[in-house]
Amino acid sequence: AVITRHLGAYGYGEYTTATSFLQFFAIIADFGLTLTAITMLSEQDSQESNKSKNQENNHSTDRESKIIANLTGLRVSSALIFFGIAPMLVLLFPYSGDIKTGVLVGALAYAVLAWNQMLTGIFQRYLAMRHAVLAEVCGRATLLGAMLLASAFGGGVVSMIWAMVAA
Repeated sequence: AVITRHLGAYGYGEYTTATSFLQFFAIIADFGLTLTAITMLSEQDSQESNKSKNQENNHSTDRESKIIANLTGLRVSSALIFFGIAPMLVLLFPYSGDIKTGVLVGALAYAVLAWNQMLTGIFQRYLAMRHAVLAEVCGRATLLGAMLLASAFGGGVVSMIWAMVAA
């Protein structure tokens, strides 16, 4: 409501165009890695349950750490690559300067969200969603506050996208 009332129809259209453009790259950068992490860690648990408890603790922790590190590294790499391409590719489209700048700024927010999704998958695996929920609530409160500030100070489309980065 804050965005649509402050930016109006044209500004909201620009905001939506910039964020929708980035969503295409978010889908590509995802590669299903969150689901893959949960699946691999769960498969490892079922394999480890057949081994003795003494061997399980050391081997399980090492293997879990490697899985998480590798998938997180892949997620960060894919996010950097695809969200690095997005601002360059948007230059080829006949969009306004606000949309192009919005994609550039928004790429940062979407890259951080990609990493956040990986952490959420790990929290799901360990049934520790209280951490993810707390982060989500804090992020949403920050987003609302930042958008209200941007609106109060007369910010435009790019300011609203900076609010996403702050959140």
